[in-house]
Amino acid sequence: MKLLGVYTYNSELYFDLIRELRRRGVTFISIDDPVALPAEVAVVITGRGEGASIKGVDVVEVGEDVGEAVDAALNAIWGKREYTEVIIGVDPGPRPGIAAVGDGLLLKALILNSPGEVLSAVEGIMRTYPSRNWLLRLGDGDPVSLKQIISSIPRGLIDIEVVDESGTTLAGPKGDHLSAMLIALKSGGGRGVKDYHPTSGEVQNVQRLSRIESGGKVTIDRERASKVLKGELSMEEAVREKLEEISYVKRIGDK
Repeated sequence: MKLLGVYTYNSELYFDLIRELRRRGVTFISIDDPVALPAEVAVVITGRGEGASIKGVDVVEVGEDVGEAVDAALNAIWGKREYTEVIIGVDPGPRPGIAAVGDGLLLKALILNSPGEVLSAVEGIMRTYPSRNWLLRLGDGDPVSLKQIISSIPRGLIDIEVVDESGTTLAGPKGDHLSAMLIALKSGGGRGVKDYHPTSGEVQNVQRLSRIESGGKVTIDRERASKVLKGELSMEEAVREKLEEISYVKRIGDK
């Protein structure tokens, strides 16, 4: 059985690593002497600049993110140098679920705190799992969050596809990232971002949300609501524009 070894002089990093490994249920060996590694150790995870003395096995040095380093180490243990295709599924919402599936294998699944964290998560996955082909597949269940996510992804970073997420919604504490996995695995019927045209119902829903966002002061018009859905305006910008427009009209009327 191939095992992961942990070697570092940095006590804080060591405890961060073993905490993350135990959280994931990963069996590991603490390494005292990097020159005399146990035969079952196939990969050693270590601190930045500490890997030079480790020979004969794969070495992963921790960068900014302990979780990413653990992902990379586990990937090395699995023996995957490169995937044919990695699909990143996202279940949009206030706290998006995200899952990466490489050649049919679930690589990573997590819940993010906001749509604004999706880009960073996608970039982290792309750094960790080398692949010939990449696809970001997004569910269409939350149009506002969906467009926020699409507008945050730099052009040319990754191909994007939007799919009908019917049948992927799951309940429970792990529902969002399991839904993201089902979205990643869903094939057929996808549409490119350029094909998106907001429906009347989606526009009306954004108008309703704008009323809530403004504390009941305004409802944005259909044109601005469409721009929010397309990622051309944020909800905050659309509400601010509408408030400024009303204020301007009122000033003109008072003259």
